Amino acid sequence: MKVGGSLSRGLRYFASLSKLPQTLMLVFTAFIGYVTPHGHLNPAALSILLVSEFLAISGTTSINMYHDRDIDALMGRTKSRPLPSGSIRPREALALGYVLLFSGLAISALDGLLLTLTIILGYAFDIWVYTVMLKRRSSLNIIFGGIAGAMPILGGWVARTGSFAVGGVVLSLLILLWIPLHTWVITLVHKEDYTRAGIPMVPLRAGVGRLFVYLFFALAAFFFATFELAVIGLTTWLMPTLSGVMIAALLSMLYAAFFLGRGRLLRPSQMLADVFLMVSLLSLLLR
Repeated sequence: MKVGGSLSRGLRYFASLSKLPQTLMLVFTAFIGYVTPHGHLNPAALSILLVSEFLAISGTTSINMYHDRDIDALMGRTKSRPLPSGSIRPREALALGYVLLFSGLAISALDGLLLTLTIILGYAFDIWVYTVMLKRRSSLNIIFGGIAGAMPILGGWVARTGSFAVGGVVLSLLILLWIPLHTWVITLVHKEDYTRAGIPMVPLRAGVGRLFVYLFFALAAFFFATFELAVIGLTTWLMPTLSGVMIAALLSMLYAAFFLGRGRLLRPSQMLADVFLMVSLLSLLLR
């Protein structure tokens, strides 16, 4: 019982340190990046990709938790995480993070050095550019965090094709354009938390008018990216069709929340944004 309890507790801590749902979502984007190009699938190479991305993303997230432990302690939705709650010592989280990261890097080399490069870039943008340099200083922080989030899908592409081609770049844009939308809506839902922690997010600095304009153009760019994927034959025209419908619904909800006093729509908007990305990625599986 004691061993089982320790194992269960360890797994819970790992799930929290790695932000398991977020990590699995990013690993899923790597899978999408791998299966989107036409041609024969290599199950062994796909397995190497998924394992290496899971380890590296989990490790990077744990390192991120180490750097953010002080501001996590100030936010209601994050103060119960293992580091701010004192369940895990900071050095343990940092050591685990680097063990996982370097394990993922070592395994990724079996699929080629381009995949390893994307993992290194993801780590560098997430930890050093986003978390250390910009998160507490610039309201544009999440743009660079979005670059980190786009690396797994690009990693999937290069693991399959061995090159950085137009298709891989456009796939990366889907994630890069979605992440600010997701994060900025979360910021509005948890506005008091972000204000208390002193994190300079665009929704807290720009006002809802400018924010809506930013989101409008980001979603428009997302739609044109899906259109381009259909043009170059990586997906069917169902993808831009579905994306267009969901973008229109999302913008309508955000407009009502921002300008018509219907703030209760912010949480449903956040959920719709998540569904929107998942539907868009799943539509890439259709030929």
